[in-house]
Amino acid sequence: MNITRFQQYVKSFSEEKGFEHLTVEQRYQFLISEVGEISGELLKLKLDTEVSTEEVKRNLGMVTNGILPFTSTI
Repeated sequence: MNITRFQQYVKSFSEEKGFEHLTVEQRYQFLISEVGEISGELLKLKLDTEVSTEEVKRNLGMVTNGILPFTSTI
């Protein structure tokens, strides 16, 4: 994905979720929340012997997809 497509993705994602009207402080709070979700998924891999690695990978992908718009608009 090139930078122009990424910028378009961020814009449409932000509009879809209603993030374009958030303050910088609110964006940071959302970002920290998403980072916490990543931490939780990584802890599952280390602490839960019955967790599916594929499930964790899928969850990490979804969270990472949600983090990118925040990191590029703060």
